[in-house]
Amino acid sequence: MYYNVIVGVDLLQWLVKKMALDHTDALKYAKKLVEDKWIHSLIGARKTFRKCYPYQWVDKRPVAVVLGGGFAGANIAKRLDNLRDVEVILVDQKSYFEHKPGNISLLCDASVWGSVESIQKLTVSHDQYIKNGRYIVGSIELVTPDRVVLKDQTLNYDYLVIATGRSYQNPTNLGTKIISTYSISNVTAVSMDIKNGNSFIVVGGGYLGIEVSSEIKSAYPSKNVYLVESGTSLIKRTSETAQANVLNMLKNLGVEVYLSERVSLLDSSNPNTFLLEKSQKQITADLVFYCGNSAPNTSFLLKHFSDQLDSTGAIKVNRYFQTLGHDHIFAAGDVTDLNEEKNAFNALMHVGPIFDSIKRIIKGKDPRMSFPEPSGGSLTATLSLGPKNGVLLSYGNYIKSGFKVLSMKKTFATSCLQRLTKKSIPFD
Repeated sequence: MYYNVIVGVDLLQWLVKKMALDHTDALKYAKKLVEDKWIHSLIGARKTFRKCYPYQWVDKRPVAVVLGGGFAGANIAKRLDNLRDVEVILVDQKSYFEHKPGNISLLCDASVWGSVESIQKLTVSHDQYIKNGRYIVGSIELVTPDRVVLKDQTLNYDYLVIATGRSYQNPTNLGTKIISTYSISNVTAVSMDIKNGNSFIVVGGGYLGIEVSSEIKSAYPSKNVYLVESGTSLIKRTSETAQANVLNMLKNLGVEVYLSERVSLLDSSNPNTFLLEKSQKQITADLVFYCGNSAPNTSFLLKHFSDQLDSTGAIKVNRYFQTLGHDHIFAAGDVTDLNEEKNAFNALMHVGPIFDSIKRIIKGKDPRMSFPEPSGGSLTATLSLGPKNGVLLSYGNYIKSGFKVLSMKKTFATSCLQRLTKKSIPFD
């Protein structure tokens, strides 16, 4: 049936069913067939077979490497992992997917949300959805047109998906008591500092800055929370109505909002005193949360793909999510230069088209078009303002607010985790 090549899992199933062998004997017999040259190579064998006879493993399938295990990367890797005719390797800096938007809810509730059980509700181990391929925990040093260089190994690839997200860089003028990473480990570690502190500065009036400010002020109404934004309005690229409504909600919570302002440490010898540069007002703070401009994590592309990056470091993509000039390299999620809100919802919109395109290209077909125009997907976004209120925005316009919106956001968070752990994929 298979001539010189046979799929490993099919061979094992055939031996078990047709020859009434148990799994152990089937493995031994399969090894014998390979050694005696009745079967020349095995493709797609399960991990058990590979571990038992690694020296017999010959895999001629194309290799798809996915960089980044966030919303886009994890879901693309999961879907590719279900294909028999491609080998998937996921590279991430941690061994699990985490629902980062939900991490903000852990900021002020270390006693409950910081528990192992609660943290598990926001994470999914990569090995729960990568069943046939593998994942590697490591840092990316360099990417070439056919290789990914990690710190301790090099991966050759036929297809590459870059979904490494964005990160915040600590400004040098805000001292050392600054938080700019909102992973589960960092958020839960800082929750006791928030509980013990009295005043906090949040830099950046975008979605993250507003959510951090609201979460702290809702949990601790008596503590001082200062939100500082260098621009003239909050949440840029939204309507004046949306900006005004969100500003009023923050003020009603008791957050002190400063627009068209910048903040810096007043004196390096005093790490708790800061200066608002325009008004020259001095404020004290125990911690600074930096939520300002974020940068795409694409430094590993500078040597070979600098012409594929825009001025911010985002990857230029066409309407198929391919990097310009490289049909076998795709970009997804926050690293793309698409004109859209960089959030989980829009990142998940990239999953289906990229998966379908790789599957089609392997079969010799044209890739799947993602959008009729290269401007990006929906600009829909939900914004939480503490544990009891949320705002729904669509294309920058204020739609509605209230607890129901917040419930929608929580339901979406649950579905994001379920789509990784369940076989069905309801969103694409």
